[in-house]
Amino acid sequence: MEGITARRALKGNYNEEEIIDQICSVMEVDKADLIQSKNKAQSDTSIYVIKKCTGFTNKEIGGVFRGISSAGVAKAHQRFTEKLKGDKKIKKKTERILSIVRA
Repeated sequence: MEGITARRALKGNYNEEEIIDQICSVMEVDKADLIQSKNKAQSDTSIYVIKKCTGFTNKEIGGVFRGISSAGVAKAHQRFTEKLKGDKKIKKKTERILSIVRA
């Protein structure tokens, strides 16, 4: 369990507001629309990026997206990870987002 806590501390350089703002900027989407999950593809991408760049728990990420359950966040992350394997265009766009967010 100690390893998990240490990893979360290392990834803790970001706060949710900064990441959401950067994702919105790159995706050219309104923050309110993203948070309210009006576009499933955008919210799935955001969940994936937040999980990759932060130590946030699924529950914390769900709170950002207005009440998505922990299981819903896990499923969205899993679904998006599978989508990345088969779609080079989405993978390239996601890598671009990740590089900007991590910069």
